[in-house]
Amino acid sequence: MTTSTDTLPAAQRKTTDWRLQGACSTHPDPDIWHATGATTQSRSDLDEAKALCNSCPVRQICQDWALTNREAYGLWGGLTEGERRRILRIRIADGLAEPRKGSRPRAACGTPSAYDRHIKLREPVDDACRAAHARASAEQRARASQQKPASLEALFKAHTKRLYGGHLAWTGPVKPSFKGRSYNPKQVAFIIDRGREPVGRVLNDCGNSECVLPGHVADDSERTPCGTRYGYQRHRKNGEDACDACRKANSDADNRLRRTGTTKQLAA
Repeated sequence: MTTSTDTLPAAQRKTTDWRLQGACSTHPDPDIWHATGATTQSRSDLDEAKALCNSCPVRQICQDWALTNREAYGLWGGLTEGERRRILRIRIADGLAEPRKGSRPRAACGTPSAYDRHIKLREPVDDACRAAHARASAEQRARASQQKPASLEALFKAHTKRLYGGHLAWTGPVKPSFKGRSYNPKQVAFIIDRGREPVGRVLNDCGNSECVLPGHVADDSERTPCGTRYGYQRHRKNGEDACDACRKANSDADNRLRRTGTTKQLAA
C-alpha cells in the first residue's frame, strides 16, 4: 500500500517535496503570510512576504496548489486571498475550472438568480435577466404589502413548516422584511431563539441546507470559538485584532499545512 507524502512528518518525506523547498518553511514568523495590508506594519509584512514568494524556487507550484485546493486564507505563491478569488472567478467563467464542489449550478439567464450573478461579477445584464429581476421585485413587494406581521416570531411562524426528520422548512420570501429591514430566513430563526443579533454568517449544521430550525443554526461566534484556526479566520472576516489564543492556533495550523500539507495534527 502506498502512503501519500502529504500525511508524513517532514523528516520522513522526500527531499524533493516542494513544501520543504519553500521560503516560508524556515521563516521565523509565519504570520507575515497572513498580513492584510490594513496597517503600516501589516503592509510592510505583506510586502516582505510577497518579496520572499517572488524569489521562492517553488512559487509557481505553490500558487497552482493553492488555486487547485481553493485555499481561502493567507499568501500562497505570491497571491493574496483576493487575487486568488479573482483568478478563480475568471477561470470558472471561462470554463477552465469547476465551481466549488457542492455549489449550485449556474442559474440560466432570464432568472432573478442570473441577474444577481451578473451584478456580483460586474457583467453586462441582458434584457431577460433585467425583466426577471423586475418581476421578482414586484412580486416580493406585493407579498410584503399584503402581510405585515406584528413581530419576528409571527413572521417566522407564518412562513415555516415541519419536515420529516425534525427539520423546519422556510416557505416565505427569500429575503423577509420586518420594520423596513431585510433578513434571510436563518437570521430570523437565530434572532428569535437567541434574543440577539448574529455575529457574521448564520449557517446550519444538521445536513439539510434548507433547514431553519433554530436549534440547527449557529452564527460565526458559536461555530468558531477562540483558540482555533476558525476563530482566527472569524476575527479576520470581522476586521478585528485576533486574540493571542487564535493567533497561536492559526500559526500552529499554518506551520503544519506548509510543512506537512495538512492543518491537522499528525498522530505521534
